[in-house]
Amino acid sequence: YRVAVDLPPEAASGAGAWMLYLPYLYGGGRVWLNGELVATIPENSATLRVRWERPHLLALPPSLQRAGRNVLHLRVTTAHSPSGTMLPRLAVGPQIALQPQFDRRLFFVRTAPVITVVVAFVAGLFALYIWLRRPAEHLYAIAGLIGVACALRTTTFVFDTIAADWWPAWRLLYHASNGGFIVLLAMFALRAARWHRPALMWGLGL
Repeated sequence: YRVAVDLPPEAASGAGAWMLYLPYLYGGGRVWLNGELVATIPENSATLRVRWERPHLLALPPSLQRAGRNVLHLRVTTAHSPSGTMLPRLAVGPQIALQPQFDRRLFFVRTAPVITVVVAFVAGLFALYIWLRRPAEHLYAIAGLIGVACALRTTTFVFDTIAADWWPAWRLLYHASNGGFIVLLAMFALRAARWHRPALMWGLGL
């Protein structure tokens, strides 16, 4: 992709740090500014699988910037998931203007999944512990397995790169845990509805 960018005189003078913000670059790639390579984001290869959902904030060297028209070239490689090449809506500007966007997306696509993994796993283990102490109450067992399955499926969103040899097992983990999570939720809902059926029927006047 070729993108023309107009920079003000203060950018060429080196006043402040001017950056390129990419919300994502699923398959990785490379960035050139005015014909010079300025950034490389690891791409898919025979030994590596990538899925860069996290944002990138890339420094543009002041020595390559010039007042007025500048040209960015971006090489975007094919991603496995989602498939195909996708160029996000990029932004060029001072770091102070782009940093909030970067931090906000980083929180939602990286920090939030990590928090979800920890909370779901701890909650799941706690529910399973209660079930071990009270084995007759199967809802705790199902709830515990739901937490563990949720933690496992979300773990696959935490890592951007993985060795190619592990990729099939990694995708199997996602699909198995995602399917298990849905089935367990359905089981929990059915058992909970059966458990509360008298109260539900009374509430409906039946």
